[in-house]
Amino acid sequence: MSNSDSTGVTVAEKAQDEAVDALKDLFAGTVAGIVSKVIEFPLDTIKVRLQYGGSGGQSFKGPIDAFRKTIAEEGALGLYRGLPSPMMGAMMENATLFATYGRFKSMLTAGENRPLTIKETFVAGCGAGFCAAFILTPVELVKCRMQVQELEMKAGRVLEVNYKNTFDCFKRTLFNEGLSGLYRGHIATLLREIPGNGAWFATYEIACNAIAAQAGCERYELGPLSLIAAGGLGGMAYWSAFYPADTVKSKMQTASVHEKQTFLSVMRKVRPASFTFHIIPRA
Repeated sequence: MSNSDSTGVTVAEKAQDEAVDALKDLFAGTVAGIVSKVIEFPLDTIKVRLQYGGSGGQSFKGPIDAFRKTIAEEGALGLYRGLPSPMMGAMMENATLFATYGRFKSMLTAGENRPLTIKETFVAGCGAGFCAAFILTPVELVKCRMQVQELEMKAGRVLEVNYKNTFDCFKRTLFNEGLSGLYRGHIATLLREIPGNGAWFATYEIACNAIAAQAGCERYELGPLSLIAAGGLGGMAYWSAFYPADTVKSKMQTASVHEKQTFLSVMRKVRPASFTFHIIPRA
């Protein structure tokens, strides 16, 4: 009995190639995650503070006003409050995202050496987003709580817990609220990540194909600027897929620990404008 396929590749060689591809995805995802978090975090801080503003914190007129007040009152470092959480989580988050995307890709092609269709790319992205959400929820909960703690103090509110730093926030949340406390807002994270990542990967592929066709070259010949442009379009698609879920997630994760909430209960309370206005910093 032969242990090779029609192309002469043995099962062992195929498994080795898949393992190497998985490690490449792991490394690429880790590096990409760390770099992207550092670059985007100030905008994320503004987004979360705008989403939180209606919950009793400081009121902002818009993204520019939030940016200006944060810089004036807290300095540039205020924009990076809570950064250690996503920095540490970025390695696991993006590694999980890219590795599981590669796995779903292999499953959808049944081992065939062919590119995914756009529909298959969307499905693989959705599957990867589902897996990544389990890493993201506790990471983002700690991040969001650190990002709004300063606003609560400036508003004169009595803090239920005064977190010293990111690790202290994680430790106290786990100790006081249990594992379920770290997964507060998980349904909202899933509803954001599943369609969001499906849209990201599909849009990225469409953009790369379109740019390559316009330039009259192959996909692998695209330069860094073309790939950045395709990634930017993918990011816009990600945030446009179901942005209301992110607004609900932020409100659930920054609410009082004694307040019982569900995705639908928060969704009903939020003004419709909040679901689109706060997307500007991330678009």
